[in-house]
Amino acid sequence: RNWQPLQLDLPITPVTGMRVAHDDLILSTQGRSFWILDDVTPLRQLDPAVAGSAVHLYAPRTAYRSNVSTGEAEGVSPAGLPGKALIHYYVADEPEEEVRIQIHDSADRLVRAFTSDSATAEEDRIGRMKVKAGMNRLGWDLTYAGPITLKEAVISGYEGGVKAPPGTYRVSLSAAGETLEHSLEVAADPRQPRVAQEDYEEQYRLAAAIRDTVTRVYDGLRQIRSLREQVASIGERLVKEGYAAELGERADTLGTRLGAVEDALRQTKNESDQDALRFSPKLDTQYLNLYAYVTGEDNYSFGGPDGRPSAGAYERFEDLNAEWAVLRQRLRAVLETDVPAFNDALLRNGVQAVILPRAGSPPLVP
Repeated sequence: RNWQPLQLDLPITPVTGMRVAHDDLILSTQGRSFWILDDVTPLRQLDPAVAGSAVHLYAPRTAYRSNVSTGEAEGVSPAGLPGKALIHYYVADEPEEEVRIQIHDSADRLVRAFTSDSATAEEDRIGRMKVKAGMNRLGWDLTYAGPITLKEAVISGYEGGVKAPPGTYRVSLSAAGETLEHSLEVAADPRQPRVAQEDYEEQYRLAAAIRDTVTRVYDGLRQIRSLREQVASIGERLVKEGYAAELGERADTLGTRLGAVEDALRQTKNESDQDALRFSPKLDTQYLNLYAYVTGEDNYSFGGPDGRPSAGAYERFEDLNAEWAVLRQRLRAVLETDVPAFNDALLRNGVQAVILPRAGSPPLVP
């Protein structure tokens, strides 16, 4: 993978000293230990105009891609940076309205968005950031949004974002009625000189295609689960209220057909992460494992080398897409044929979404 250690451009002598390198402040004490105050660029940009402003967005320093896990062993490694790209901003007063940061790429596509409003963050599926009066810092992990999965599904695989290729990005801050912007340079990993820009672009293209397909698979699963819950509920009420047995059988049949497609799309037996060792993975996990190989951070659990994906990755994507096409057609047949037929049968028997007691049954309210 052509990995080489990144060399600092300055020596740290075994005596008390202070140096600035890569816009970090480095302190050493008699060779026994050293500290790094990361990213002092806001101090260099501070002036009376900035200090007197109601809101200010600092020009971010260049961020570097790397294909290394950011996890640290608790109690052993020092705390890492909050993200690979640090975005510093200042608000003079505690904000009463939403504060939002957005990152766009050179094609003006929205890469990531962050908001101070918790309800908006949940509704729009974007990042949440806490904003206080004074200096604030946001860390962006240099990824686009990841796939939208199923909350109740036990997933064994990478669900993170797609790595952003090196290039120029645009950061915008909206706060206190103002919108401020700065460009942000994302540079390639200097330890990977053989990985060309077009390789990073192709890695992004394939990863984004897999991500979008994973989201479509889980969209199908969301439809299935919603319909199964509705059909099961109606089936129970049909039996309880004494309707024809044929309607109950239709409900059971429709629920079984939906369940068969769901079982092919995801492993429904998994109830914990360890269950993935006992039950075979289904289509959703197969996609997520491929997604991890193409764009996940390289670590013990998953991930692969940076750069242009291997020929095997493209071949595997085509294989999975062929399986998904068959299952998608099965799901479409149920949605377009079986569900309307079930609804017609209910209507012919005078059954509504909310079933009223049949004549002769005890009243609901005495």
